[in-house]
Formats: sequence, structure tokens, C-alpha cells
Amino acid sequence: MITLDGEPESLKEMKAFTVVPRPRNTKIITSKIVFKLKCKNGVVSRYKARCCARGFTQTYGVDFTDTHAAMAHPTAIRTVLAWGVEN
Repeated sequence: MITLDGEPESLKEMKAFTVVPRPRNTKIITSKIVFKLKCKNGVVSRYKARCCARGFTQTYGVDFTDTHAAMAHPTAIRTVLAWGVEN
């Protein structure tokens, strides 16, 4: 059985997020926990879980104006690694 009993406390200890008061007249974006099994040779090796924001509840211009995704391009990673090897 997958359990998330200690997960919120663990995230607080790592300072992964900050709890702030809810601003007035705003809509809170809900989230969903997605579970996934990692298998090796047909045997479950790890259980993974992640919290995903339900962005489809947002309205452009009201809840957000820009979208950002933390994504590294493979070429940029190779360039930084090559530079690190040279120096």
C-alpha cells in the first residue's frame, strides 16, 4: 500500500514550499497526486508519487498572464558539461 503519511512534514523540513495566507477574492488552484510504479524486469522496484497542479482551472488574464516551465535543453546541458571538463 502506498502511503503519504510523512510527506507533508518532510516537504516542510526541506523548505520545498512556503505556506502563505490566502489573498481575498482569489481562486485557489487545486492539485492532484499522481502515483506511478517503476518496474525492472516485471518486478516493482519503486513507488513514485507527484503532486500536479490542475492548471486547467485557470483563466488567462485573470489567474495568470505568463506560463513558465523549468526545462533544460539537452544542448545547453552538453555545453555546460563540456565547459566544465575543459576548466
